[in-house]
Amino acid sequence: MVWHKKRRRSPARTDRRLGLLLLFLVCAGGWAAPPPPLRLGATTTVEQAGALLGRWEYVSGPASKRAAPGLNAGLQLSLEIDSAVGKRFSGRVARWFSGDVGVRTGNFGRVTGQISGAVVRLTIPFARSNAAPIVIEARRVASDTLRIVTASRGAEPGPFGAGAMLVRRRRGPARAPR
Repeated sequence: MVWHKKRRRSPARTDRRLGLLLLFLVCAGGWAAPPPPLRLGATTTVEQAGALLGRWEYVSGPASKRAAPGLNAGLQLSLEIDSAVGKRFSGRVARWFSGDVGVRTGNFGRVTGQISGAVVRLTIPFARSNAAPIVIEARRVASDTLRIVTASRGAEPGPFGAGAMLVRRRRGPARAPR
């Protein structure tokens, strides 16, 4: 049996390996600072539209869990925000009922919008007509709540009342329509 003397690593070799590991971590972004926390309220400054992804529903009364829709329940709107880049986002009208009459979602074009601080601006165009689009300006009051400030359709008032809300019922990218 032959006994070998255990070789000790050179400190210079170990320092070089640690230096290479440190360089790799810094270049790969391993030590990048985490994003600042999202603070909401009257001074909301959300700059990325990706925070709006999901299903949003129009609520004309208090933002609470509502019972199943019934006849003459007023305007019911669901928007699916499914893509966002920077401060701009887009989606589709997933449901539009007025009382007990539904409007085909194909009657609407692609919903577009942008976010600027706490202000969110949505445009809902009509697909097959030259009618003026519905433009909504809302203020973000919580992570899942937008309070409508103004709504218009050209020079006329829009179908959404000031003070009503858009409430997110599901987060994340929209599912493919069935």
